[in-house]
Amino acid sequence: MTTERCESVMRTYLTEVIGNQRLDLIPSFTADDMYDHTQQELSGPAALEAHVRFFSDNIKNLKVDVLEVLAAEDFAVGIWEWSGETINAMGLNHSGEPIMPTHVASTFKFKNEMLVHYQPYLDAISLLTQVGAETS
Repeated sequence: MTTERCESVMRTYLTEVIGNQRLDLIPSFTADDMYDHTQQELSGPAALEAHVRFFSDNIKNLKVDVLEVLAAEDFAVGIWEWSGETINAMGLNHSGEPIMPTHVASTFKFKNEMLVHYQPYLDAISLLTQVGAETS
């Protein structure tokens, strides 16, 4: 798969699928046996759809800001932030504010032109800052 196509799929996922809730696009780039680290019970398009629904159903007025997309043959990383109102936070900090990872890196691996592996990484420093921990 070309670098350009890998980048295009990642941008589509972040801006259209997550940002605009275009879940109908998922089957067009996701293999039937795709593995999503957040959905251990499901695979393929159903896993990615469940992942996106779980995330977006928990955020009112979701806005996605794509910061960077890095791509190579058969691989892409999307670095992005989101904003909105959290419905169910991971917890509350000492000030009563919700703790949620808002800075994310999504990684895609492709095979035969289709997404076969998805794993997100959360920004630990932003989470530590939210709970009031020293980060320097």
